[in-house]
Amino acid sequence: MHTKCSSGKTNGHTTIRTHNHTKDLHRGQYGCRKRRSCVDAVAVMLNRARTAWGERKIAGALLMDVKSAFNNVARGHLVRRLESMGIEPDMCRWVESFMTDRNVRIVIDGTVGQDRAVETGIQQGSPVSPILFAVYISGVFEEVERKTGAEGLPFVGDVAWVATGKDVEGVTAKLEACVVAAEEWAQANAVSFDKGKTEAVLFRKGRKEMPARKIWVGNHQVAYNKEATRWLGVYLDCSLTLKEHHRTRMRKARQAEGRLRRLTGQFGLTPEHCRRIQVACVQATALFGSELWWTNGRGVKGQANDTQLMVNRQARSTPVATSQPTPAHSWDTQPGLPWSCDVWPVGCPLVVFTLCLSVPLGSITSINLFGLMTR
Repeated sequence: MHTKCSSGKTNGHTTIRTHNHTKDLHRGQYGCRKRRSCVDAVAVMLNRARTAWGERKIAGALLMDVKSAFNNVARGHLVRRLESMGIEPDMCRWVESFMTDRNVRIVIDGTVGQDRAVETGIQQGSPVSPILFAVYISGVFEEVERKTGAEGLPFVGDVAWVATGKDVEGVTAKLEACVVAAEEWAQANAVSFDKGKTEAVLFRKGRKEMPARKIWVGNHQVAYNKEATRWLGVYLDCSLTLKEHHRTRMRKARQAEGRLRRLTGQFGLTPEHCRRIQVACVQATALFGSELWWTNGRGVKGQANDTQLMVNRQARSTPVATSQPTPAHSWDTQPGLPWSCDVWPVGCPLVVFTLCLSVPLGSITSINLFGLMTR
């Protein structure tokens, strides 16, 4: 408990102090950074692809995963990286102490094994580990971008290399150069990428056949995915319609709604508490990443209506006192309901989500996004 509390307290200091050295952390690192999220990272990728389309180019992304991320952090490399970033000596010494004199033991069916020293890696589950890992791998992105001209978009251990070009051959050549540069850096810094989890996606307008050209990753090749590719919880199709993402989120929301219905039937909940759970579990699941397809105040045809009808159905299942009741038939047919029904249009939170993506990161300090749904 003492170790957990002390590492949690140190995590706050580490985050604050490394935040003051953001020029040393890669600008595209969206993990362990204040007011940044995985959806922000995906939004940047989509923006790069659409910008390339506007220049009559195409874009491609290579998705790589750091193998055994936390387990392969070398103490010496991490401390030197912190020192090069100008982190205070006391903090560097604390990190070195945090990774020194550690032992592990295995317990199987009550039988306790012998203690074994651990020289490499940071603790899984420690609050300070994610930010230390983000610092540890921050050097690879500058190295790869300098050599290839591509852009890195990391989220902790998930790394995406985004490249643009006039044709498939040009994009593929850049992504292959990213693999070579990343592997060179990884070998020099005791890091390895999981080649089996590497995926590639090509962003092009219209429905076109995927090219036969593949990307060399080490000794094997990676083809561009024909189906939607999942990255950071968002399903990206080649044309960026995000229809597969919307279908997946709605399916998961309906599953959560069914489990919630069984739960409330067994134990019983007041309408007010049931409404809160619906917003926190069901609607939050359905709206995850929805700001990516909501543009110019309108959603893709049908997607906003599907979400609104789900919200209406939930409101009918947990009625609240209203001054002006609404006819029962309208709950399942009208995309939007009157304000008196205590059901706000889905567009309200989506407009706020889109605003958060359109303004510079960090300029919005605190917004209760889903509060708009419950007033």
